[in-house]
Amino acid sequence: MMEKQLTRTDYLIATLTIFMLVCVLGAFFIGFKIGKERTDKQWQHAASQEVKANEQTGSYDQQSLAIFYHSIYIPYKNFQIKWFQAQDNLERNSQTVNSASAIKELANLAGSLSKELQANTMPENSPLLGQASNSYLTSLQTFNKGLQSFISKANAMPGSELIHAMDVDAQLQEAKKSALSAQKDYYSSIVKWQQTENSAIKPLDSNKKISFDEWNNTSIHVKNEYVSSLMLQAGSFTEYLPHDVTARIDELLAKGEMKSLGISDIPAAIQLLNGTSAVRTDYFAKQKMRYKQEELPNLPFFQ
Repeated sequence: MMEKQLTRTDYLIATLTIFMLVCVLGAFFIGFKIGKERTDKQWQHAASQEVKANEQTGSYDQQSLAIFYHSIYIPYKNFQIKWFQAQDNLERNSQTVNSASAIKELANLAGSLSKELQANTMPENSPLLGQASNSYLTSLQTFNKGLQSFISKANAMPGSELIHAMDVDAQLQEAKKSALSAQKDYYSSIVKWQQTENSAIKPLDSNKKISFDEWNNTSIHVKNEYVSSLMLQAGSFTEYLPHDVTARIDELLAKGEMKSLGISDIPAAIQLLNGTSAVRTDYFAKQKMRYKQEELPNLPFFQ
């Protein structure tokens, strides 16, 4: 029995059917590719936004600020306390203090604490805290080198003369500058933390004179950052902290005493207070109730 031959119409139908199948498959794969690309872009965008959020805000959460406080700030503060104690002893008891021994003790403390700070690193997504950590480390290392040069000649100098010589020593001045730079970066980090809660918070320009009205209308953390910037510019290496200066300024403004002192702006007030030692280390603690409406990070020096 002879098989029936396919007609031209059959071939045409078969060809069209195959063509349609190819088109359907092609459309499917093209649609799949487009959908995948769109999904990938959405995920990349979401991931990018998350990274940016972490870099801009999440990096400066309370945990990061607290880790820095306990692992970097407190060790350095311990050295700073010893530094001022040693200066006080040299000035008050220059005849009974073994100056060389006191300077050597300070140098050794700076050296041992610098090793401690080297082991305590801050996360890369907290650049300001990283900078502050490096600056405190540099300060301790520079203090160590600068103090070493005074050990051999300390006992041959009266206490007041030794203090003056250390005050004008270029290496020790650089060590103080590094510490003030670290302090400024830490207070800037606290402003970054506040901005995660309130994006309207804007820093003050440390290169401009700030009026009393502008000062009164900003947050304590922005004030502290501004003070720390001016302390860095002036080289004010002190026992008291920027928020002690802020509290003293706010107290004088509240009492209306700035005008009687001949002060018309905040930089002039800071200069006067630093230059006349009119600030104590406990000023913020005494004035803390003034800031009960402010949101303070959970850090011991604000408690």
